[in-house]
Amino acid sequence: MMKTSGVAVSAGLAAALLFVVSAKGTAVATLMAYFTALPIMIAAVGFGHLSGLAGALIGTGAVTLALGPVLGAFFAIAFAFPGWWLSYLALLARPAPELVAVTGQSQSASPPLLWYPLGRLVTWGAALASFAVLMMGTAIVIRFGGYDKAFDVMSGRLEAILGLPVKSTGINPSEFAGLVVRILPLAMAASSFIMLMLNLWLAGRISEISHRLIRPWPSVPDGLMLPRWAPALVLLGVLPLFADGLIGIGAATVAAAFATAFALQGLATAHVLTRGFTARRAILAAIYVVTAMIMPWPLIALTLIGLVDCLFSLRFRRTPTSHSNPTGGTPWK
Repeated sequence: MMKTSGVAVSAGLAAALLFVVSAKGTAVATLMAYFTALPIMIAAVGFGHLSGLAGALIGTGAVTLALGPVLGAFFAIAFAFPGWWLSYLALLARPAPELVAVTGQSQSASPPLLWYPLGRLVTWGAALASFAVLMMGTAIVIRFGGYDKAFDVMSGRLEAILGLPVKSTGINPSEFAGLVVRILPLAMAASSFIMLMLNLWLAGRISEISHRLIRPWPSVPDGLMLPRWAPALVLLGVLPLFADGLIGIGAATVAAAFATAFALQGLATAHVLTRGFTARRAILAAIYVVTAMIMPWPLIALTLIGLVDCLFSLRFRRTPTSHSNPTGGTPWK
């Protein structure tokens, strides 16, 4: 009990410290902010979800005391509680007696466990990232008394920062600042999603190395399958063409997060479809390098592959065990 309490306190304070340091705005501080949720996730995955929950509460309290209630609320919504919730879901499992024949396990033994599907974890990650950005945007709109006023203020501040460099290129600074303000929520949603997924992966690996991971490590290429209804959320990205303002930006923000989730599914599809290729490692390495160096076009291509795989089960056609349940058994209910 004392050990678990110590882990919760340490995780909460470590997460709070990472968040507070990120307020300095330097490149190193920004990088550290990317791992703000990691201590809470390690506590939840390695020591139980109650340790993670306590760490989230302690971290939120610490940030609130240090930076005020507004940033405390942002810490809770964007980092602490999404990190705890995803970790909690990752450890969910149910008995699956229907898998006995698949696994070859003795009938007299305890039935195997069916763990929470990776696709649903990724779906939750996209939803939580979208929610955090939408809440932050709503707070800004309320603070400035409306969307138009908030947009003008944010554009004006950005124009003051970028005005001279942009003018030297012949671009209208006002129009460029407005474009950046419109795109920023989309980029934040996509980045927040990647942050949550990366931290969850790191928390799992760290827990596995320290022999504290209670679930078997999943086959990510085989198991990452988003729900069939998720492509509809990506279609929200076309709504700004018809609805300007807060509704349009909000819809595009949700679409950006889920499009990034489908890019992960597209990457998983590439891993499965290249199995058996002699140049598989070179192909996958090229995909990763090109995606990192010339964003966002490769990411868009991966998103399209992920959408096609979700609708037409490309991986399942190639390898019948590639599905939302890597064991090939009954889906989670």
